[in-house]
Amino acid sequence: MKKLISVVAVLVTLSSVAGCGGSDATVTPLPPDTPKSTDTPAPTETPEPTNTPVPPTYTPTPTQTATPTNTSIPTETSTKTPAPTETPTAMPTSTLPPTATSTPKPPPKGLCPVDMSLSEVWICEGYTEGVHQGLDICGPTGTAYRSPGQCQVVGLFIAGDGNQGLHLECSDIPLARLSFAHCDFTLNNYETLDWYGISHGVFFNSDGTPKWGVENVRPKQHAFVSRGADLHLYMGCTGRCGLPHVHLDAWTIVGGQFDNRNDPAEYLDCSK
Repeated sequence: MKKLISVVAVLVTLSSVAGCGGSDATVTPLPPDTPKSTDTPAPTETPEPTNTPVPPTYTPTPTQTATPTNTSIPTETSTKTPAPTETPTAMPTSTLPPTATSTPKPPPKGLCPVDMSLSEVWICEGYTEGVHQGLDICGPTGTAYRSPGQCQVVGLFIAGDGNQGLHLECSDIPLARLSFAHCDFTLNNYETLDWYGISHGVFFNSDGTPKWGVENVRPKQHAFVSRGADLHLYMGCTGRCGLPHVHLDAWTIVGGQFDNRNDPAEYLDCSK
């Protein structure tokens, strides 16, 4: 740049001289400057960059390009999805209505030994534990007794107080034993002893007085009786008795012993 300015200055000077001396003057141009071999060209100045604000370029928001669907025919792969296995549907099971045995019922009661439809009989004293352990049915002397179920006559007795009676064991009544007391063996000319094949002398003296304390004499005949059968046994007032009646005892086994702390009305249907 400086070299160019020097050349321009020389040309201006020569032009001035020519104008002043007239047209005859001969201008001899200056030989061009020969650069010296030792001259090192001045380094060109690199203009300092100027902070030119760059206008913001607007980049349009790209529109969403739909994902191209693969229209090529899929090639069959060797891995196949197995067909779902059919799960059998369990058939609903029918719910049977509850049977009668689902709710246990109490066993049926035995038949009352006295026909309670008779107008002359009634329950004169019920069961009270520790006071009166049994059931008393009052009625006229000679009222007949019947079997309460499928039973066996296991013994006849005259107790220590003169009380006469009979013991039954029944397969269809849940008791160990059922006893009848205050009966009278002498009625109808000793019919009870004759029916069961027992000699009169087993229970009575020759003068007809009873032998007290004769227990559990087994019958020799007619021991098995069905429900409702005539026992050939009759109501009396033997032993400690205020009026004719039958005293019924319901026995169970407790601790290996007979126990009469049971209400006979729970086992016998003696409702009026």
